[in-house]
Amino acid sequence: MQITQGNWQAQINTERGSLGLTRTEAVDMMLLAAGHTYKEIARPRAAHPKPCAAVSKGLSQAGRL
Repeated sequence: MQITQGNWQAQINTERGSLGLTRTEAVDMMLLAAGHTYKEIARPRAAHPKPCAAVSKGLSQAGRL
């Protein structure tokens, strides 16, 4: 499944337990690539910014970012 956020697009796999980005991870990465801060990404869903940062750091270390 392909999702779009602004000018960014991501391919996600909707099957549970599959490899690849989840919808939330993909949206977070697209917002980060568009220049948003971790706080700006977390605010709309009332989340703490730290998990957003951890996801991007983990994906970067795994070579998926």
